Amino acid sequence: MTKKNPVGASEEKDASIRSLARGLELLNCFDEEHLTLSLTDFSNITGLSVSTISRILQTLVKMGYLNREVDRKYTLGHQVFRLMGILSNSSNLRATARPILQNLRDIFNETASLYVVRDDMRVCLESVESTQALHRAVSVGEMLPLYRGAVGYVLLAWLPYEQRTRIAREHPHLNEAMFSDIRKAGYVINDGIHEPGVFAIAAPVFNAQGVNLGAIAVSGPSFRINESTRRELIDAIQVYSKLISKAQGFEG
Repeated sequence: MTKKNPVGASEEKDASIRSLARGLELLNCFDEEHLTLSLTDFSNITGLSVSTISRILQTLVKMGYLNREVDRKYTLGHQVFRLMGILSNSSNLRATARPILQNLRDIFNETASLYVVRDDMRVCLESVESTQALHRAVSVGEMLPLYRGAVGYVLLAWLPYEQRTRIAREHPHLNEAMFSDIRKAGYVINDGIHEPGVFAIAAPVFNAQGVNLGAIAVSGPSFRINESTRRELIDAIQVYSKLISKAQGFEG
């Protein structure tokens, strides 16, 4: 059996990194004044040879980051706009949600947070933590599985059918009847089921097309959430989730 040459592997890795860097360099050639570029334009801006640029452009076109027009010039492709859309939607949602999360925190002095779905995980997009010494700590960027917790259940309930049933098959405590009940109620409470002593309530947020964008939640120690506070949280989480949805254009 032949061993791989570590030097060759290193050279191959370096070549891949150079190709990636050059591809990004070509994408960086576009700006407000250069929305359409030819091979010559790319070469003049970057100093790279036409043959090198041509090979990289073929890959960028194939992957959807560039379009090759009939006049043999190049424009930005659908993948670039898809990424821009994700960034724009997330930034807008976060900016809209933050003052509302602050209000929730101020009313109950418990941690209020905003989550979105990324693959099969939920990611914290924004968090306003309680000022009390003992509180639920939630960091922006925190990633947790969808199959557990109030937030996870809410996000799962509005996922596309195929995705949520695939996840449910892997976790027997999840099922369509449960998701249907969540959609009817419009919120989920989880009191110490996965984290003993931790209470959480979550509700969904929608865009103008009625697509679920994420969920907001309030969480804290169970011993501070009496029956009266629980009823107030149910009302508040529904009102505030609807306010965020309305700001995103949702009319439901």
